[in-house]
Amino acid sequence: MNKLAAMVTLIIAVTAGCRGDIRPVTYYTLSSVQDTASGILQLSGDEFSIGVGPIGFPDYLNRPYIASRDDSTKIVYSETHRWAGLLERDLAGVVAQDLSVILKTNRVRTYPWSGSFQPRYQVLLDVIRFDGRLREQARLNVIWRVLDHSQSGQPVVVRRSVITEPVGDESSDDYDALVSAQSRALERMSREIADVIGKGPAQ
Repeated sequence: MNKLAAMVTLIIAVTAGCRGDIRPVTYYTLSSVQDTASGILQLSGDEFSIGVGPIGFPDYLNRPYIASRDDSTKIVYSETHRWAGLLERDLAGVVAQDLSVILKTNRVRTYPWSGSFQPRYQVLLDVIRFDGRLREQARLNVIWRVLDHSQSGQPVVVRRSVITEPVGDESSDDYDALVSAQSRALERMSREIADVIGKGPAQ
């Protein structure tokens, strides 16, 4: 009995010690563009309805922990800095919102959309890389296609966007600054896509 009591006491002490070392988890989401400054394209009408997705997403990003890099090959995951939801869905939603604001249309949906929604343009994304280095830069590497369903779903354009966005010093939180830079990188890509859609099939 004495040995058992001693073992129980040791387990309680270790558990208590571990609890004392637990750090709070912070959750993050990407943010969409908010401004309506000059250079935004003015479109209207159902012909400019847009569907975003499906999205090809790398396995290394299919987890709740925010990924950063120590060098070009080493991925570091933070257990205390996590995405508030599924990153793939968050990314799709932000791109859709960016396109909605930039092109001034409410007819933008993410995949899968309802059968009643028939987009003229469909944006397909194949994400190769979406991470960054703390206190340095965020990096986005995406192959994207715009399909025109008024032209039998033919691609309007197929393009790769490789975007590097510096991590600003606007926040004392390294991860908050990284996520903000990632959001800006998505905005830059969304503006490239919006430019293609704004020009239409005649380009």
